Amino acid sequence: MNRNSSEILRVFFDIKQEDIDRDLKLADDDFGSFAAEMRSMQAIPVNKRTPEIAARLLHLGLVQTHVLCRAGHAEPEIQTFFAERRAVFIAQHAEDRVASGDTCSQILPQCHAIERREGVGPHDWDTLSSGPQDFRELCDEFGSTLERTVDTVMPYVLRRYHLEVQADLYEQDRPTFDFHVNVGQRVVLPACDAADRAFLREHGPETYERMIKRVQEIREFESQRRKLL
Repeated sequence: MNRNSSEILRVFFDIKQEDIDRDLKLADDDFGSFAAEMRSMQAIPVNKRTPEIAARLLHLGLVQTHVLCRAGHAEPEIQTFFAERRAVFIAQHAEDRVASGDTCSQILPQCHAIERREGVGPHDWDTLSSGPQDFRELCDEFGSTLERTVDTVMPYVLRRYHLEVQADLYEQDRPTFDFHVNVGQRVVLPACDAADRAFLREHGPETYERMIKRVQEIREFESQRRKLL
């Protein structure tokens, strides 16, 4: 098990709900002190951050997202993007922990034994879809275990920080949730051709064009709003 992930999760989930609610209320009134704390902690090199600092940063990021969503100025896609971006960090730590847990640790040696039997390397991912059936079944079981972990952690974390709209969307309409995340990502972050190509392959040209159109609409709206300020 990755000890850092385990410790970060322990510290993060030890934060009491009453303390989360208190910080959300304080941040709604004045986020300035929280923002200053975030900047100070973000200045610490990643390899120097203790689990306590890492967990605090995760907490502050979700507090910041709560303030953004509560203010209501950002478009829904941008709100969903930031909510997903913050919560997925915790989900990734949970994945890491589960991947080293009892269930997954029993699967991996079986996968490696089959790889040796078939004469392929331990990280020859090209064989993942074309390998023997017993190998594919084990990989599916491993992947399903991690997927269930993410599907449990994501809405739970979002609801702890009163991001109910995003939690409901995640649980009840995953295609729209994912669409929002992809739109928000392209509005907020620099262009990425690889991400665009991957989206096009997975969702097809019609959905891709709809996404690009929505990105352009939000950018134009944001541009007009800045001119009025």
